[in-house]
Amino acid sequence: MTKAKSDISNVQNDMEGLLRQVHATLESSSGVWKGDAQVAFAKVTQDYNDAARKMNTGLIDMVSKLSSSLNKYGHQESETTHAVTTAGGSLNMNQ
Repeated sequence: MTKAKSDISNVQNDMEGLLRQVHATLESSSGVWKGDAQVAFAKVTQDYNDAARKMNTGLIDMVSKLSSSLNKYGHQESETTHAVTTAGGSLNMNQ
């Protein structure tokens, strides 16, 4: 789970970098379009930005959920270790 969290976080960071590059390219080319083509270009750009934002939010959510799961798993493992250690102490077989 730790590796999955790290991998998804890396993908999300890479994605943000790519989205910044695409956004910069779109911004620099928006002046090329005129009239109806400019309106269509603006619409496609907005749709792209919306989809990218949703995907990025989904990746952030996945990382958050994996972090939460890892924390819960670690806590449960500690509790189980303590319970087994405590139970084993009552079996004191060295006497």
